[in-house]
Amino acid sequence: MYIHMDTSDEMAIKIECDCCGVHEDCTPTYICSIKASFRGKWICGLCCQVVNEQMNRTPSATIEEAMESHMSVCNEFNSTMRLNPKLALARSLRDIARKKKKSTKHRAAKDSSESKIGRTTSLRSSSN
Repeated sequence: MYIHMDTSDEMAIKIECDCCGVHEDCTPTYICSIKASFRGKWICGLCCQVVNEQMNRTPSATIEEAMESHMSVCNEFNSTMRLNPKLALARSLRDIARKKKKSTKHRAAKDSSESKIGRTTSLRSSSN
């Protein structure tokens, strides 16, 4: 699909993001500049922001590592959420339950290691 851009003589072309699969209409010049910045891969504006943010949070990470990390998240999303939203919901609930179980075990272990004072007398009246 070609769209004529009024600001230049270049024609916009539809291109697919190498991370998330979203299609965008971009000029060849813009596509080349993005590919130059991201090791030959074309990524959409949203994925670009995520990769840059990840590199800011982890200064020791290379651009390849940040892109690999984000691409794995996109692949996971595309293989579950987009294909089968019900399965994705079930997986999310399972993960929440696992996290809750782990935190409960951790809390129980912490509570058992602390000394407790047990009740020595009944609170019930002896006249009953």
